[in-house]
Amino acid sequence: MTPVSWPRVLLSGMIAGIVINSSEYLLDSFVFVKQWEEAIKTLNKPYFSMTTIIGSLQILGFAAGIITLRRYAAKSGSKKPLPTALFGWILTYAPFCVALIVLKLIPVPLAVIVAASGLIELVGGASLGCWIFEEIRAAALRAASGSDLQEQYVSD
Repeated sequence: MTPVSWPRVLLSGMIAGIVINSSEYLLDSFVFVKQWEEAIKTLNKPYFSMTTIIGSLQILGFAAGIITLRRYAAKSGSKKPLPTALFGWILTYAPFCVALIVLKLIPVPLAVIVAASGLIELVGGASLGCWIFEEIRAAALRAASGSDLQEQYVSD
């Protein structure tokens, strides 16, 4: 198994999380706001607010980004963002949505929307995160090889 560079994983995973969270915010605050409000009303709990839900989903977004990029960093052989994103979605969004359905916290159609949008967000976030990860890796390799060249010229 390839050693994992945690600083690269965290940085690129957080960037993927920003993409995921930006999309979540736009969808939950503007597109699906009525569905969320109806779901909250059916819970009959006054302390639930859109801020609480969006905050929870923001944590999930960053976790999904970091988990996905951790998998990308550790995977040997061909590295592609789509299978990596699917893996991250299976570990984060799928159980979250199943739990929401089983606990009857939100209606099934809203859970399906959350799951589907989560997969799309994760593919976008993973694509950018994987690209950033590779760019950081390439920069580190260039820096390492550049310092070796400088030492060679100095010793000559």
